[in-house]
Amino acid sequence: MEKSRIIEYYSQISDNAILCRSCGMCAGVCPKGAVSMEKNEFSQYIPKLDTDLCVGCSKCINVCTARKSTISNQSVIGKFIKIFLIRATDKDISEKSSSGGAVTALLKYGLENGYFSSVLTLDSKNAPVCAEPVIKTEITALDASSKYVCAPLCTKYSTNFKNAAATVLPCQAQSIRKIDSDTFLFGLFCSKLSTPDLIRRMSKGKSVDTIKRTAYREGVWPGNFKIDYSDGTQVSQKLNRSQFGAVYNSYLYACQGCLLCNDYFAEYADLSCGDPWGKAQYNENYIGQTVVVVRSQRALSLVEAAHKNGAIEVEDCSLEEVIKGHLKEIYNKKTAISQRLEYAKAKTDALADFGESSFINAPSSKPLNRFSINNCLKIKEKGKYEKTFSQSDKVLFVKRFSHAYLLKKYLKNKGHYGIYLKIAADEKTEA
Repeated sequence: MEKSRIIEYYSQISDNAILCRSCGMCAGVCPKGAVSMEKNEFSQYIPKLDTDLCVGCSKCINVCTARKSTISNQSVIGKFIKIFLIRATDKDISEKSSSGGAVTALLKYGLENGYFSSVLTLDSKNAPVCAEPVIKTEITALDASSKYVCAPLCTKYSTNFKNAAATVLPCQAQSIRKIDSDTFLFGLFCSKLSTPDLIRRMSKGKSVDTIKRTAYREGVWPGNFKIDYSDGTQVSQKLNRSQFGAVYNSYLYACQGCLLCNDYFAEYADLSCGDPWGKAQYNENYIGQTVVVVRSQRALSLVEAAHKNGAIEVEDCSLEEVIKGHLKEIYNKKTAISQRLEYAKAKTDALADFGESSFINAPSSKPLNRFSINNCLKIKEKGKYEKTFSQSDKVLFVKRFSHAYLLKKYLKNKGHYGIYLKIAADEKTEA
């Protein structure tokens, strides 16, 4: 009976990819190797079950966070002790990193000083489009950089991890914390991740098999998106206000499961890291810092020791700065999500127990909220997905940035900043 329930579980995911966040934890915990992560027709990684190998233990189902909200109470940023702006003092790390190099610098310092002995992370060296999950015992400047294409990191997770750390997205942090309170989690702010089709779109018809290297945040902050091909040609664009920015934020190539994620700041991590949006990002002299939200005492000890010993530069960051800089993402994850859940529930009964107690009841624009629903979900349902690859760049650019402008105006006029700040202020804790 239990095995039949598991088979049905995976059958539902195959029919509705919104039921999967592509974290890969189901494959990581399977004791028999019965679950593998494979791309569906829209290039999203979803699990496939080998029914012959499955023994019906249900570990994969129990660790999944996609169908029922792990966050049960209203939150904005999650429980935190302190918030810092951090920059790596190692110039190689800070220059190669997306935003200040805090994660790389802290991982390097933590490994060298016994805070943990290994790190589960992603490595792009052998897979230039979709990075591979790896376990490292040494971190260098070459490991610095962001990865905007989804990789099922937790397929490499093991319950045998001891004295380990991991760089994780919010969904991955939630899955790991269901069974593991020991792994030191470096969380990353995440609005969504894209499938490898993001790179297929940006390649303009060139084969992705000829790509030698992909960089998402190279150069002066906030960085440039680049693709290097084996024939010596290159695609290069600024991260912000560019065609790449429009394509990435269009949701056309977003993982469908990201639409039902209500965690932007990786609330289950020991510390969470992201960009200081809103802080001089268009100042040519700004060289990048990382917003670091410290949530545990061991994370605070690591930051203080790394600062004391010269591995990082640290300054305080106000909660107000963080809320202002990430207001659109907070709205999307905590308020607009209710409309996406309503849409998804009409498609499948697998979300009946999702839970909405964490959603924040603030003013919500149904017309603006439909942007992600239309682009990520409806376009696939209507069989128009392949047409997106030939869609006009100019039209997509105008649509994306018109939506961003209107949403910014809407949030300002409706007072969302004050609503979210009040909730976030109560999340500060001493330990």
